[in-house]
Order: sequence, then structure tokens, then C-alpha cells
Amino acid sequence: MKKIIFLYLFLIITSNPLIADSENKLIFNTPVIQKECLKLSRKAMTEWIENGRKIEIPANLPSPLFQQFGVFISIEKNHGVRGCQGTIHPKYSAAAEEIINNSIRACSRDTRYPPIKKDEIDKVRITVCIVFGIEQVFYQNELNPKRYGLLVSSGSRNGVILPLEAPNAGKQLQWALKRARINGNESFEMFRIDCVRFTENPKEKEK
Repeated sequence: MKKIIFLYLFLIITSNPLIADSENKLIFNTPVIQKECLKLSRKAMTEWIENGRKIEIPANLPSPLFQQFGVFISIEKNHGVRGCQGTIHPKYSAAAEEIINNSIRACSRDTRYPPIKKDEIDKVRITVCIVFGIEQVFYQNELNPKRYGLLVSSGSRNGVILPLEAPNAGKQLQWALKRARINGNESFEMFRIDCVRFTENPKEKEK
């Protein structure tokens, strides 16, 4: 019954582009969708680390995961980042594919950190961030690290800080510039990232 109601709601939302963005945020704030995203990310990460294989997209995923969204995957261990990769704009036809590919990249191809090992799989915690769009801003007082992520860009260099990663706007900007290797005297652009972020509960991890 819950699945039928959810599908009906999703069809109403996607048929009206004027409300799609705000309602998609509500959908991705529901526990059932967040659980499926986190479960898929952990499965993709585990299969890649243990067997070097990319998983297929499960056919029975909820409908929103077959829509296009940018996705960031962040992997932490002992309150420190072990890998983070993502896409502001979707590269694939389904959010599920973004989750799978960015989970693999985060655990094995983030050049800032060594690849995650088999004995770390149960010790890391995964965060998924679903991206709905970006908006250029010009002043630090337009930032809100509790609500928005931040993208800074200068030429080919980019740095991203996800929501809730920084304690205040000043730190969010400082860390994003450092991540992008942009010096304070260089020109750069700022973009707020409109997204929904959710993290594994250590007691509810699923392989």
C-alpha cells in the first residue's frame, strides 16, 4: 500500500515541472528513499573493493532513483574523510547509476586518499548527497553551510564542500578554496549547491 501511494505521489510531482524540484527534495528526505540510496552505495562500494566488479542497477529500486540527479558520495572513517567524489550535473540517465559510479570513485579513485581496503569496509560511514541544482552567489553572507553546499571554481580547478561539513560560512569558503587549490588573491566564482544530504546510521549499515 505504501509503495502504491508513493508511486502515485511521484507521478503527480513529475508531471508538473513547476513543483518538481521542491517536491523531489521532499521525496529524497523520506527514510525509505534514503535507505535505498545508502544501501545501493554500500553495495557498490563493497562489491568493488572485495571483487573488483561494478554492480548492476537493481530493477526494483524506487522510481526517483531512475530519474537524473547529480550525486556526491562521501566516505568517512573515525570522523575523517576517506574519499569523496561526485557530480554536480548528472552524467548518467539515472541517479542510481550516479550513486554506483561515484561510490566506486570515492572508495578507490580519490587521489587525495589511499583506496579503501577490505578490512575498512565495516569501519567507514557513507554519506549520499542528491544535487538538484546550483545558483551563483557573490557574497559570503549568501552562504548557508547548514542548508547549501558550496562550489568554488577558477579555470579548471573546482572545490566542493557539502552541507553540514563546515561550521560557518567563513570556514565553508576557506575549505572550498583550499580543496580547489585556489589562492586567496586569485579570482574565482561561487555557487550554492541545492541538495539533500543523508548519512548512514552505524547500527543500520547493510551490505
